Amino acid sequence: DSELGMVLPMEYLAVAEKAGLTEPLTELMLHKTFNLLRRLPQSAKPLTISLNLTAAQLFAPGLMNFLAGCDEEDRELFSRLEMEIKESTLTRDFDLASVLVAKLRELGIGVCIDDYGLSRYSLMYLQKLPVTAIKLARVFSERISWEPREVAFIEGVARFAGGLGVRVIVKNLENEQQLLSLRQD
Repeated sequence: DSELGMVLPMEYLAVAEKAGLTEPLTELMLHKTFNLLRRLPQSAKPLTISLNLTAAQLFAPGLMNFLAGCDEEDRELFSRLEMEIKESTLTRDFDLASVLVAKLRELGIGVCIDDYGLSRYSLMYLQKLPVTAIKLARVFSERISWEPREVAFIEGVARFAGGLGVRVIVKNLENEQQLLSLRQD
């Protein structure tokens, strides 16, 4: 909101991309994440941190170069990372995206498709990519309490994803009625 003097993340990232700062920002983000993970208290089930990657961050060679150059101490934290990639990013260059997702998974880093379900190829992405999670697009949860077909869609995707061992996240559930609609079936 420019009236408050704040810059929205997408505006900030667009400026950083134009200025050629995508790769240094990605490295800074990863360094800070590794430091945070080291400071978090140990628990029976270690916490995972999800990082949103823009298309520029995913497709830039700096991401994989940085990860390949990480020392053993940082590599041990890879299993506690999850990279969130918007479904629209996959549509830009599916072949390259699938190679990069596979490389992230080989490193032990989780991958979540964010805003899932908006592409006509959504099911193919889920079937072909070794992702660990999908985060359904907001439109499905917004209509869930008054549109029974949304519940059926979410249930169908959840069954399909579950069969592939993929977690399903329904984001933007904002009221009890939405939650009850999902739990009824």
